[in-house]
Amino acid sequence: MNLKFENLVKKYQKVSRELVNHERYNLYAISCHSTGIEGSKLNQEEVNFVLDNRLTPTGKKIEDILMVEDHHEALKDMLEMANQKNLIELSVADLRRLSPKILLRTVAAEFAKHWNFDILNGVFRKVSLQAGNRVFMEPEKVPGAIDAFLLNFNRDFKKQKTITEIYQFSFKSHFLLVDIHPFRDGNGRLSRLIMNYVQRCHGLPMSIVHTDHKYKYFQTLEEVRETNRFDSLYEFMFQEATLFFEKELDLIREKGGHYLFEKQSESKNTKNPSPENTWTW
Repeated sequence: MNLKFENLVKKYQKVSRELVNHERYNLYAISCHSTGIEGSKLNQEEVNFVLDNRLTPTGKKIEDILMVEDHHEALKDMLEMANQKNLIELSVADLRRLSPKILLRTVAAEFAKHWNFDILNGVFRKVSLQAGNRVFMEPEKVPGAIDAFLLNFNRDFKKQKTITEIYQFSFKSHFLLVDIHPFRDGNGRLSRLIMNYVQRCHGLPMSIVHTDHKYKYFQTLEEVRETNRFDSLYEFMFQEATLFFEKELDLIREKGGHYLFEKQSESKNTKNPSPENTWTW
């Protein structure tokens, strides 16, 4: 058990519940970093601007805008799925429904270049894929690998009891899915969404991988593939989650950052909180 991390999670949960708009900007942060890992050049302020206003920041690539918008819509869909399913089994249909949402606008913009409609129908890839020196499994093995992944995922999903166990399970599930690479594109974003899905279903804060640490992230994934040991993955992902939650708490303490903070009245009967009980930024 990682007692220090568990105490941090509990503190973060308690403090963040007192803030309106926290969920909204927390989701923006998740979309910013997940798409940044895949090549988006938008920073957090620009992502907030795009998702708040549906406008394009000056001088930014439309592909990056669309990638962020796609991810944010898929993230919201995943949250709705988590809220409905709670701890009910994840299915192939769920993965096939989420995958196209991650790519909907992005693929529409790129279609004329090199994509086909299969990618928007949640169809498992029919081609071999390679990232750097890593060649992923043959496409004909993907359906069976996904069936095995979901069998183990659904068997073990409810067995995780402590905060540490739940996060470890979410990190491991994310790796196992991205290692299969079931779809033509969007596998990293999808796998991180499933990581967040596990966390959300268990009522825990969702973690990220920071864009600035993506190369260490890729190295860690490759190390797990080579050793078939998850220690380095857990260490890295707990570090990422700790950094994210601590930074969020710092922003809350400063009453600024990327939030529009309002502290909720501590009394549920108070309809018009006094100025000292309200923060606006």
